[in-house]
Amino acid sequence: MKSYRSTSTIFGLALFALVALYWSQSTVLDTTESNPSVDFEFPEIVNPQEPFEDLRRRYLTLISEANEYSVAHPPIRKRSWQDRVDHIHANALHHYYTLDKHEYRTALWEDIGELTSSNLTATFYRIGSLAQAWATPSGPLYHNQELLVDVLTALRWLVERHYNPNIIRVGNWWDWQIGIPYQINDLVALFYNVMDADLRTALTAASRYFIPEPIKTGANRVWTCKIIAVRGILDSNQTELDLGSQNLQDPETILLDYVESGDGFYRDGSFIQHDTIPYHGGYGKNLFKGLADIIYLLHGSAWELKDKRISHIYEWAVNSFMPIVWRGALFANLRGREISRKDGTDYHAADDVITGMLRLIQIANDEKFVAKLKSWVKFNIVSARPWHDYLDAAPGSLYRAAADIIHDKSVIPLEDLSETVWMKKSDRAFMLRSTYALALSMSSDHVSTYECLNHGNLKGWYTGSGMTLLYNDDLGQYNDGYWATADMYHVPGVTAHLRVRKPCSGSRYVSQDGRTYGSTSGQHASIGMQYLSWGRTVNATKSWFFLDNEIVCLGAGISGIGETHTTIDQRQILSQRRIYLDGIEMPHESTFNKTFSPHTLHTVQLQSNVEEASDIAYNVYHVSENLILSKDDRTGSWIDVNNGHVIQDTTPFQRKYVTLYIDHGDSPVNASYIYSIRPKPELIPHLRTFQVLSNTEAVQAVQSVDKRVTGAVFYEKAQVPDILTASTACSITLTASETDGYVKVAIELPATPDEPAYFHFKQLAPYHLRSEVDGITVLATGKTGIQLAMTRASVVLDFVLH
Repeated sequence: MKSYRSTSTIFGLALFALVALYWSQSTVLDTTESNPSVDFEFPEIVNPQEPFEDLRRRYLTLISEANEYSVAHPPIRKRSWQDRVDHIHANALHHYYTLDKHEYRTALWEDIGELTSSNLTATFYRIGSLAQAWATPSGPLYHNQELLVDVLTALRWLVERHYNPNIIRVGNWWDWQIGIPYQINDLVALFYNVMDADLRTALTAASRYFIPEPIKTGANRVWTCKIIAVRGILDSNQTELDLGSQNLQDPETILLDYVESGDGFYRDGSFIQHDTIPYHGGYGKNLFKGLADIIYLLHGSAWELKDKRISHIYEWAVNSFMPIVWRGALFANLRGREISRKDGTDYHAADDVITGMLRLIQIANDEKFVAKLKSWVKFNIVSARPWHDYLDAAPGSLYRAAADIIHDKSVIPLEDLSETVWMKKSDRAFMLRSTYALALSMSSDHVSTYECLNHGNLKGWYTGSGMTLLYNDDLGQYNDGYWATADMYHVPGVTAHLRVRKPCSGSRYVSQDGRTYGSTSGQHASIGMQYLSWGRTVNATKSWFFLDNEIVCLGAGISGIGETHTTIDQRQILSQRRIYLDGIEMPHESTFNKTFSPHTLHTVQLQSNVEEASDIAYNVYHVSENLILSKDDRTGSWIDVNNGHVIQDTTPFQRKYVTLYIDHGDSPVNASYIYSIRPKPELIPHLRTFQVLSNTEAVQAVQSVDKRVTGAVFYEKAQVPDILTASTACSITLTASETDGYVKVAIELPATPDEPAYFHFKQLAPYHLRSEVDGITVLATGKTGIQLAMTRASVVLDFVLH
């Protein structure tokens, strides 16, 4: 697979050179005096005598690409900055060259075409790219007078014909009330000193007509508050600035509060938008970044946000966002329909989170918190290279802050990562290690399987049905056309039928019979799901156990209508990479489809696309059905998964995949499976490191061979013989310390019980509870083990040897 960054950089520079050459030979555009040496001033303190002027200047620093690096800086950073400036101007030169300046035009750009609501938003944003180039030094369009005249003329044409109080709103509300007003603010700020007052008034008046006050929830509320507050700054309108800033802090909006249902942040780290969709990587990141920007913008002014709940953003940074970004990529299972957008990779999503973190570093006064954020930021920027570089996308006002952290030797990047995270309210779990990470997505009676909206994410049917995404050193695995070319009937980790589904079918489906369970002791976790698919075509009990360096996957009670498969994995692979079957290398074949009868194949090992240290081993146990291994070329285009984009990409492209799945046959009844994923197989890949204690519809449980880790998911009152018993549905994870002589026990119930839940831990006979815990009563200890009663929803207990 090719590096996106390298190919895009080459293209950008080539385009810049060709278009710049054209303009340099033309008499139409005069680029003389376009690159003066400019000292960039960053306003730190708001002047109480001129609050609106000072706030306007501060807002300009938030959005402008102008930066002191464009003048002088150490070579390594200056070169990186100049590459970025070249790309900004190359992109703008292309759009300027194709701008329709004809008197009787019906659109400004032919490729955007008829000005529907989304196309109108795209047009404003494209003008925004021209405005950024005009305001960015060290490029041919910087402060170019002809560009300025043409852009302001285009804006006047838009506001007179397509966006004013006399226009009837048609299409997507978001375009009229967020997308366009947001960009109008940026344009007015960038052109504030050169734009005629009547045009500035017309633009802000149109914005005010369509969005007079804050609306909606979550990220949409932050966007609209920011739009109105900034519009107040630009118009020197205290009433609007009050409205925008105060509405953010209005208790009735619950924007700054934790929620217990619906949209917003939850105390377990979850973020939900559209009622049932986990959306950290879409609306969540936009809320986080937008709120951090507003806090920074108004800091020190009369409108500073002083509500005590503002401190929640620091908790969200640590609990909601730190765990979901790994090596500069935000896990795809939290990005909703954005995975179907060509221009929206896991890395671009993470860029917004990193930007929000950098903004918090600027305003936080807790040294330990700042140090923690810097360590996290450095790890995610540096470890994402060479696939992606945040400095290519960092706002101009944060470029120096990011570069300084990268080059500051006193900042130690996050290391020795070893934790598991369970976000109950969003049905998401994560296994985080220094060299790999696994992201698991499920659905239930409160979380949808997926969302398809505005013709986006047309085939996301199973991305919330037990999908397991394994991230490792192959940084481009899910960011090089994966979602446009993958077989969406064979999503990794999912048990699904093969009946053909229509685009968008089952969008936002919530199974009233679905349940999820999870517990984590910190390093290890036990996660389970009672699954009933959309259309009630598949029923299954599925669980995942995160051990030291292995993920154990169990399935029981699998029943389906029609041909049903459980996919172990589906990965992009370079053609020449080796595949090993039970330790023996397969002869190279460009494509193949092989069927293995039960018990004839136990281990499949894939050679990594980047280095042997990132090989993956899949161990399959006690499967009574055929195992299918295939290698094939898939052709797709982005329009196949998203035809709601303004400029639709119909270009077909091809990727090679290896897929491994269990064929449960036609309409299976009570089928099951046991397999494990070992991200970094060492020594003997098929060496058994765990034993399955139970794999039934009542309880699924495993234990490491050294008995140090035990995990169980109970779906009803049941027992694991000689190990433990539970009186109700729950998840339990036990981790014994290798050195300290204690056992950490995590227990989580679906909710706080009406009656006490009872547990019997037979393997804890030599231990006692370290200290009393609210809601926990020790009923018995001794040779038969420890018996507990629990009246709370979750707990992590420490037991020590007698």
